[in-house]
Amino acid sequence: MTIEDLRWTSSRMYRQEPTGSYTTNRNGRRVPVTKGTEYVKTAGADTMPLAEWYLRMETAVKQEDLTDLLEKIIEHCRKLAWLKTEKDVREYALECLSGEAYKAWEDFND
Repeated sequence: MTIEDLRWTSSRMYRQEPTGSYTTNRNGRRVPVTKGTEYVKTAGADTMPLAEWYLRMETAVKQEDLTDLLEKIIEHCRKLAWLKTEKDVREYALECLSGEAYKAWEDFND
């Protein structure tokens, strides 16, 4: 897939999915144990889990030889106070690359 195919077309979606195991609630009923998963709808009309989207985006960046641009975006994103870990910085940089947000940054295009 290309970066254009992986472009987000809507906001993140959140779903509770069953894990396959069950527990008993305080009323004595058997209920499934669930976990929350975020999904992304892409321009390629796919809906995929957010973790998978990050992996595919990394692959697309390598295939399209945009690793230098991604590293430049990561350096810019390191200045943002709300991104605490390197993983957060890298994921946010991939989102900025996908949405081409970096084109609007004043200090980025110098």
